[in-house]
Amino acid sequence: MAPYWYVSGFLLLLSLFEIALKKDERTNYILTWLLCFAAVTLIIFGGIRGLGTGMDDFQYRSFFEDFVRRIEINGFFNTVAFFRYEPLIFAMAWLTSLFSHNASIFLFVFCAIAVSINTWFFRKMSPYPVLALVLYSAHIFINKDINQIRFGLSSALFLGVLWSIYLKRYWWAFAFFILSFTSHNTGVMVVTLVPFLFIRDWRWWPVIIIVASLPLSVVGGSGFIALIAGHLGSLGERASG
Repeated sequence: MAPYWYVSGFLLLLSLFEIALKKDERTNYILTWLLCFAAVTLIIFGGIRGLGTGMDDFQYRSFFEDFVRRIEINGFFNTVAFFRYEPLIFAMAWLTSLFSHNASIFLFVFCAIAVSINTWFFRKMSPYPVLALVLYSAHIFINKDINQIRFGLSSALFLGVLWSIYLKRYWWAFAFFILSFTSHNTGVMVVTLVPFLFIRDWRWWPVIIIVASLPLSVVGGSGFIALIAGHLGSLGERASG
């Protein structure tokens, strides 16, 4: 785990510069370059990781190598029918195969897209996007974008749902929901946000949500997915195990 903390610590140092420079509007271009440098650092670190660094790395390496072989023989649609992944994953694998048959490049592309999406929305949502990247690198980046890469991409796209809802651009929110769901079926959890589009503001809602989340955490998201699995076709079968 030490290399992960080295990277997070390095980004933390960058965030201190961000905090120091934030008050001066003349330094905005420096902050932009600082954010780009922090994002590229994460992309390179996650994209060139060694064999077996991520929990599911061998699974995705095997998938991509087999995907490339099969698509040359059986064509795209017959190959897609053989595997059980979400549509956006097939699209990314196919696009990557156009310029490389190396599974390491596939993982690099995956990491680059996920980190770039997160960085973009951190810049929109936070006054301190580099600091947001520090928090992201210390937890979500390790657990999702390194280990469970489909889940990581889905979570990144889910930020688009939240940002679009905040701006009240509901068609964009729907588009990001489709992208999130077609990269990992847990994106269906966006339906839990729908009731709050129609509920009036009330100061006690945060307290109620926190209290209600405690017993619900025992069940977990997998229970919800299993409940609706019958309505999701093959995606539901995979989600429910």
